[in-house]
Formats: sequence, C-alpha cells, structure tokens
Amino acid sequence: MAAQRSGAAARTAMAALLLVVSSVLQLGENVVAASTPMPAPVVKVSESCSFSCALEKVRGNGGGTVFVPPGEWLSPPVNLTSHLTIYLSAGATVKADPRVFEQKKWPLIAPLPTYGRGHDFAGPRWAPFFDGYDVVNLTIGGENGTIDGSGAFWWARHLAKLETHTRPPLFSCVRCSDMVLEDTTFRNSAFWTIHPVLGRRLTARRIHILAPNASPNTDGFDPDSTSDVVFEDSYVSNGDDAIAIKAGWDCAGYDSPDAAPSNNIFIRNITQHIGGGGISIGSEMSGGISNVVVEDVRLLHGSYGIQIKTGITRGGYVKNVSISNIQITGTTKEAIRIDGFYGMVNTWCPDPNKRIPSVVDNISISNVAVRNANLSLHFRGPEDVPTTRVRLSNVSFGCDGGPLHKPHCSSSQYGNCCLIGECFGGVEFTATGIIPPNALEQCNASPQRSLTE
Repeated sequence: MAAQRSGAAARTAMAALLLVVSSVLQLGENVVAASTPMPAPVVKVSESCSFSCALEKVRGNGGGTVFVPPGEWLSPPVNLTSHLTIYLSAGATVKADPRVFEQKKWPLIAPLPTYGRGHDFAGPRWAPFFDGYDVVNLTIGGENGTIDGSGAFWWARHLAKLETHTRPPLFSCVRCSDMVLEDTTFRNSAFWTIHPVLGRRLTARRIHILAPNASPNTDGFDPDSTSDVVFEDSYVSNGDDAIAIKAGWDCAGYDSPDAAPSNNIFIRNITQHIGGGGISIGSEMSGGISNVVVEDVRLLHGSYGIQIKTGITRGGYVKNVSISNIQITGTTKEAIRIDGFYGMVNTWCPDPNKRIPSVVDNISISNVAVRNANLSLHFRGPEDVPTTRVRLSNVSFGCDGGPLHKPHCSSSQYGNCCLIGECFGGVEFTATGIIPPNALEQCNASPQRSLTE
C-alpha cells in the first residue's frame, strides 16, 4: 500500500511538472528571431553628442533609438528610459568611464528593496552602469556591439580591500517590463552582469557575456524576483555563475512589501565555458522560485554544473524545476549539487539568524552526460524540512583515461573523476538509468531518505 501511494505521488508530481514544462515552453515559442528595429526618432552618438547626450535626447522625445556607430564611446553610468532602443553597430563599444568614479561623480544609490543592504557591504551600493526603474519597452541590440563595464578598475579595488560599497552591475533594471537583450556582447562587469529585479517579460537571445575567469562575482544572467523570462542561444564565459536565478535575500525577500517570486523561466541552448556554477538556482531565493525549464545546455570546465543552493535562513521555495539534455564536462567540484545550508545570512534583517529553511520540491534532472567531474553529486538539507521529489533519470558519469569509480573519494579529495556522490541527509530522491550503476552507492548507503530504484 505504501509503495502504491509513493508511486501515485510520483506520477502526480510528474504530471504537474509536465504541465509546467508545457506552459513555460510557450514562452519560447513566442520568441521571434529578427534583426533589431530602430524606432524613430533616431539619435546618433557622435563626438559632439556623447552616448549619455543621445540618451537624454531620446528621453526628451518620449522614446526612440540611440544609434551607436563603430568606435569606443566612454560614458558615465546612465539611467535608462521607456520606449528606448539602443542599437549598437558592428565595432561599437559603450564603455564605463572609471574617471567618473575618480571625480567622485559615480552615484551611490539605495539598496535593492528585496535585499535591504548591499551584497558586499551594508548600506548603499554603486549605481549600475546601465540602470533603470519602472522602464517599459526596452531593447538593446543591433550588430553584436559591446557594452563594457571597465571591470578591471573595480576588481582591483575589491581585491585590494579598498572598496566599502557593493560594486555596480553592468545592467540592472528594477520593476521593468517588456525587455529584449539581443545580438550584443556584455563584457567586463564590475559585479553581476545582467540583473533584472522585480521585472516581467524579459527575452535575452544571441548574446555573449564575457569576463576573465578570475574576475570576482561576475555572474552572467541573474533574473531576480523576475518572471516570464526567456534566455536562449547564448554564450557565457566569466568568473562566477553563468546563470543564477534569484528572488531576494532572507527577510527582505520573503517578508517585505516588495517581496516577489521568480516564475516561468525558460533557458535553452546556452554554452558556458569556464567560470563558476553553470545552472544555479539561489542562493538568494527567499521570495520563491518556480516553473523553471532548462534544456540543451553545455557546461564546460566550470566549478559546478547544476546546483540548487538555499539556506536555513532563506525561507521561500524552489519547486517545479525541469532540467534536461545537459552536457557537463570538467567541473572542478560537483556536477550536480543540492545544498540546503548555503550562503551568508542577511545582517539587515532584525533577526539575521532566524531559522526558516527553504522548501525544495519537485525537481527533475534528466538526460545528463557528465565527463571528468571531480565529484558526481552532493546532496544535503535539513532533516526537518527535507528536499522532496527529486528525480534523476538517464544520468551518466564518465572519465577520459581514468577510473570510472573510486571507492573512497570525497569533496576534500578533489582529484580526477571522483564518481561517488556525497549525501548527508535531508534529500529524498529517486534515481533511474544511472551509468555506471554504482556511481551513487555511497548515497544509497548513507542515512538519508534515498528512494533509489
């Protein structure tokens, strides 16, 4: 009878997830690949009218196009406006001007409402290079021009411990909707690269996100309390997570008037080369994350492959996630990771250590090929609020020129191809079609709720 109930519950979870996949896939079907249009009036950047000058003219006209011709155009941080198209021609670069900071003219702004404080430091934060609030109908595209955050200037300050505020993202738009980022290279962000917050309806396609591997915290694509998102046909090589789906930090994310989830996220045909995590959910996810579909992704030589990272002060939830058709090669840490004890507490909260574990449920990871990972997987979570209904299916682990199985490896012994997973309890999962079959035997024998078939 118990087995029948377990089987019925699994079928119900799978049916619910299939409905989620179907609805989220419709987001992708609505995306039409086309060259970036240039709505009138068109204002051209020139020696006599800088990028910020052209943007102000478009703002004054109530919308239009900023046309950026070939060349490097230095700019202070800018405030985006509604009904704006930024058209970057081939060979055009809009580059953040560090002299603005040296002249003490780079703005400090209030923390995000769903964070309560800066990420690196309490208090205000440096304004993003491209910043926007309540913007509608925004397009950045053209002929694969570049937006460059002059990150080296900020990284040096950070690493030398000269910085006292959180560094500026390259692009951040708060409460913005109907955004398209296409055919553009986003390079050398000082901090997170693309960070929409509290937004709706964002499509990012055919973009490149680039930063040196050693650049600190240069996440690639981080939708945060943002819903109805499509990210596709793009390439990321950076110094931290390629993709990190977020939804606010601790009490500011789950218990403030601005708290909001990230829902309906569709990610497909992405290549990551080097960097941190590949596909990450969290760790700031306190407003909740649900209805996520990831498919046809290549994660090459990063630190992690697939990871869901929450914490015992985070609250919120992660549910209804489908990840399929993934290639993971050469991760320096785990290929697949679910961790309920990750991340820093938010010191802005009245009781920073208040224990509110996250709820993680209904996660499907299928058709994954792992090569040369230092560790196959890492599962741990709080026993009193366990992660539930995790399904691994058709996941293979292999090595080039090394053993397929090491009987005593652990995360403290990162060598080449450590294929036994680490399970510390608090995660209920089933696993079918695992190659080699003994790859998870340490998990099966550990005192967690393994339901391996």
